[in-house]
Formats: sequence, C-alpha cells, structure tokens
Amino acid sequence: MEAVTASIQLHFFLPATDNFIRIKKEIRNALTEEGFTFPEITVLTEEDIRHIIFECEIEEEE
Repeated sequence: MEAVTASIQLHFFLPATDNFIRIKKEIRNALTEEGFTFPEITVLTEEDIRHIIFECEIEEEE
C-alpha cells in the first residue's frame, strides 16, 4: 500500500481589530476533524490586516 502526503498552507485574512482567537480555533479544529495533522499556526499583523497561516499535512492512501 502506498500513501501520498499533501502539505498545505491555508491563509486567512481579517481586519486587525477583529478578535481572531475564536476563528483560529474553529479553523484548526475543522482541519484536524478532516484528517489533517495538527497545524502549525503563524499570526502576522500587517498594517490594518491580520494574516493567519495554517500549515499542515494530510495522508491519502492509494
């Protein structure tokens, strides 16, 4: 049996003034529920925009 591993980066943008904690948790939970590895999360603030990057992997059997 062979497996293919796909690495993804999901980029989410929202206003810097919005509370991002809830949405960050919801996205992280949705990814793990779909079988992705627990994501590495980077939060950047660029002027008036917050940029959240989720990096994770999923393995698919062939």
